[in-house]
Amino acid sequence: MNNNIIGRGLIAKSFLTQKIPNKTIIFCSGVSNSQCIDYDEFNRERKLLQDVMYKYKSEKIVYFSTCSIDYASKDKYIFHKLSMENLLKLHSSYKIYRIPQIVGMTTNNTLISYFIKSLIRQDRVIIKNIKRNIIDVKDLSRLVVYDLNNTHITNEKISYIKSKNSVEVLLIYKKIANILNLPLNYKMEDCGNDLNIDDKIKTPIIKNDDIVNHNAYWEIVLEKYVNNIKKLLNETYTD
Repeated sequence: MNNNIIGRGLIAKSFLTQKIPNKTIIFCSGVSNSQCIDYDEFNRERKLLQDVMYKYKSEKIVYFSTCSIDYASKDKYIFHKLSMENLLKLHSSYKIYRIPQIVGMTTNNTLISYFIKSLIRQDRVIIKNIKRNIIDVKDLSRLVVYDLNNTHITNEKISYIKSKNSVEVLLIYKKIANILNLPLNYKMEDCGNDLNIDDKIKTPIIKNDDIVNHNAYWEIVLEKYVNNIKKLLNETYTD
C-alpha cells in the first residue's frame, strides 16, 4: 500500500495508480456508509484522523467529506462529517473534498450495490422521491490528483467534486434493472425533507468538457459497472 494513502477500501485503491504530490496524505479510512449511526465507527475515524494529523504535522492531509452536508435536515452521519471537517481545519495544511455517491467495484452497501443485490434476490425496496449524484471512483481520484497538482486552479480549502446532474433514485433503480434484465420490485415513499444535492454548486476543478459533465454520465457509469458488480457479488457469495 502506498505510504501516502491511509486506507484500503474503494477510494484508497483508486489512488494507487495516481501521481500523488509529495508531502500529501490521502485519508481514505473514514466512515463511507451514509446510513451509519454507530458512534464507535465515528470515534474510530476521529481517533485515526487525529493520529494522522499528529504523525504528519507538516504534510497536507486530504479528507473526503460529503455533499450532503448542505442538506437542510442533518442526520448523525452528516453531523459527524461536519465534526471531522472542523477537526481537520486545526491542521497546518489540508484539503477537504465533499463528494457524492461513489460507484466502483465493491460489494459494500453503497446505493448501487444495494440495488443490484435487491434485484437479484427480488427483494422489495423502498425508494424515496429524491435525487442522487453519482461519480465513478476513478473519475474522483483523477480529478482530486489533477487539483492537487494544479494548485493555481483554486485555493479553496473545501471543494466539491460531483457530476453535473443529479438523477432521481427511481431512475437509477430502473436503469440497473434494465441492465440486469430483471423485474422491478419497489415501493415509493415520500421522504418529507429536501435531501437533494444542489446541482448549482460550482466545481471549478472540473472542466466544462469533462465526461462527468455529460448529461448521460450517470448512465455511462452504471453501464460500466453494474454487470461487473453482479459478477463480483456472485463470486463473493459462492466462495
